[in-house]
Formats: sequence, C-alpha cells, structure tokens
Amino acid sequence: MNELKYQITQIVFLILLGIGAYWALTSLDSGVQYTREQIIEDEQQVSVPDEMVNAVNNETVLVVDESSEEEVEPVETTTSQPEEQPQVSTHQTLIDALQKMVDDNVTMDSGSSGTRVGTVQKFLDIYFTDKTISVDNDFGPTTKNLVKEFQQKELNGGDGRVGPNTLKAMIGYLEA
Repeated sequence: MNELKYQITQIVFLILLGIGAYWALTSLDSGVQYTREQIIEDEQQVSVPDEMVNAVNNETVLVVDESSEEEVEPVETTTSQPEEQPQVSTHQTLIDALQKMVDDNVTMDSGSSGTRVGTVQKFLDIYFTDKTISVDNDFGPTTKNLVKEFQQKELNGGDGRVGPNTLKAMIGYLEA
C-alpha cells in the first residue's frame, strides 16, 4: 500500500512539474526580439556616408571598396578652413537622448541596465569633472550615489532615482 502511495505522489509531482514548465515556457517573456527588417532599419539610421568615414581635420578622403573592379582616381585633399556654421552644442546628441527619455517618461533606479543608463552615466561623467565615471550601462550603487549628489546640488534634494524631473535638470545643465 505504501508503495502505491509513493508512486501516486511521484506521478502528481511530475504532472505539477510539467504544468509549471509549460506555464513558464508559454507565458514568460524571452526578452527583446528584433526582426531582420528592424535590424537593417537601425543599421541604416546609424550608417555614415563613405566620404565621412576617414574625415580628419576637414580633409575629405575617398573610401574605395576594394572589391570593385573599376579603378578610381584619387581625390585631392583640402585643408581650407570650414565656412562659418551656426554654433551647435557639443553635447547635442546627449541632450537629444535625454529629451527622448523625458518624452518616453523613463524612470530608472538601482538594478536598471541598458543604453539609457549609459546615457545618464555619460552625463554624470560630464557633470562630475573631478571624478572618473565608467559607462557600463548598469545602474549600480555608484551611479545611484552620483545621481543623488547631482540631485542635491541641482534640485535641492533627491532619492537617487532618475525620472523626468532629474532628466530635465540634466538637459538644463547641458544647455547652459
């Protein structure tokens, strides 16, 4: 009789284990997935024109695809001064990234990770000129303490979490 109870217990345990595994496989999110078209679209948005790849000191260098069979004549390089252009903030890409996070109503705290955390860490590296800050895309205790210190100085208090108000203060600092 005890052997029959043991076998029934084992069968019930295996059935529960199977149900739990089925639930985990069907309902848990496997993470971010990209289609081939999304990856290609992202690469196209980031791509740089071939003429700009090797641009140094305002010299335009022609990049030639070595696999092409036709010969290309070399292009003369110029070292003339660039024309006056409107002054653009040196931190404009960082400002744009921070503004996008404000628009998306992003909130970050300890344990957060990803490129958005890296963006905040890049700002902190600019803000704290006397400290060396590594951009590791991980919102750990060091990042939290630096955010809290920034909030104390610029917002007269804070909890170390990054939300829209903190992001707006970061943008304001960069634009000043």
